[in-house]
Amino acid sequence: MQPSDEYYAAGLRQLGKDLVQIGAALAQRARELDGQGEPSEPFGIETAASEPPP
Repeated sequence: MQPSDEYYAAGLRQLGKDLVQIGAALAQRARELDGQGEPSEPFGIETAASEPPP
């Protein structure tokens, strides 16, 4: 018997949350190395002007 889709959905949701936290930590460390202050974008992820918002 195969587990329900709810099991997989919960795992994907948790992985997404973990990846967001890792991304924010990496962006923060990059700002520290660059000597920059607080980010202007949420999670400290800056987008290029030519990139459309997600």
